[in-house]
Amino acid sequence: MEQLDVLNLHRKLVEAEAQNKKLERNIRIIEKRKEVIKANAETQYSLTKNIASEKQKQELYVKLLLRSHPDIFFVFDENANFLLGTDSICKIINVNNVSMLKGRKFSSIVETYKPPVFTREVCDFIQNNFLNENKSTNNSVDEKFEIELQDNKYEIKIIAFNNDFGVFAGFLIVI
Repeated sequence: MEQLDVLNLHRKLVEAEAQNKKLERNIRIIEKRKEVIKANAETQYSLTKNIASEKQKQELYVKLLLRSHPDIFFVFDENANFLLGTDSICKIINVNNVSMLKGRKFSSIVETYKPPVFTREVCDFIQNNFLNENKSTNNSVDEKFEIELQDNKYEIKIIAFNNDFGVFAGFLIVI
């Protein structure tokens, strides 16, 4: 009987040792995974910082361009919300700062400020191609208008643009 108890104990000891080895192996696997996760997190943090830094640089370049560019241009998103434009806009619509227009709809800008270069013909073209329910998502929209105001001639160019996936993303008005 004692021999049977010893055999049972021995068998249980062997099973416990095997289970212990499995647990130790699982612990090593978990430790390796933790190291990989930590390395991935550090890499992701570094990339995020680099992307943020590059984005800041690009925003600075855009601001410098917008402040110094002599042409007047407006950029609207696919819903006709004003995104950005040159500081020269202030000259034609009598605002102190272009940032006052940020997020405003094209129609709101026309109604509020009544820019003389946005003639009925220009507004109708924008309405028909970009604002109505049947709006064009054609990236080849590239239209020119010539307008004469107070002995000055203006050329207005309206260009649609797409995002990286080829989907209509907005339009640009250059004066």
